Amino acid sequence: MNRWGFPGDVGAIDCTHVAILKPKADEHNFLNRNNFHSINTQIICDSDLKIRNIFASYGGATHDSSIWNQSAIKEFMQGVHANGERSWLIGDSGYPLSPFLMIPVREAEEDSPESRFNQAYARARNCIEICIGLLKIRFRCILKEITATPDFAVKLKKSLCNTA
Repeated sequence: MNRWGFPGDVGAIDCTHVAILKPKADEHNFLNRNNFHSINTQIICDSDLKIRNIFASYGGATHDSSIWNQSAIKEFMQGVHANGERSWLIGDSGYPLSPFLMIPVREAEEDSPESRFNQAYARARNCIEICIGLLKIRFRCILKEITATPDFAVKLKKSLCNTA
């Protein structure tokens, strides 16, 4: 709230692809839209770029919204909302709008209140883009150019959760 002016905002959410070697089983589940094998990893960070949650359980062919729908954080946010707390995550238009997950206004007319909202929203949501970029700079092994096995990707996820 203090930084971006969005009351109740608890963090930003997005997914990123962690490159892996071609798996021997169920290869089609790991081949993403960019034609490389990956784990599609959901990350939530706060405005200080601190990673608050990582969910790395689905192959690269899985859409961000499907990962969100299967995540424990969605259930947690539903419970918080059911208890009357009005807080939410901010995500991109690939996520479904809900009382606890805000997305930009689709097809906002130029110079409209919706357009101004989207501009402010993009500035606030930019923290997740920066966070993922810094993560990939620090841990070069998760970039497409340097691949990891699925086991290594899971170990990396666990180590990030323990240090976040």
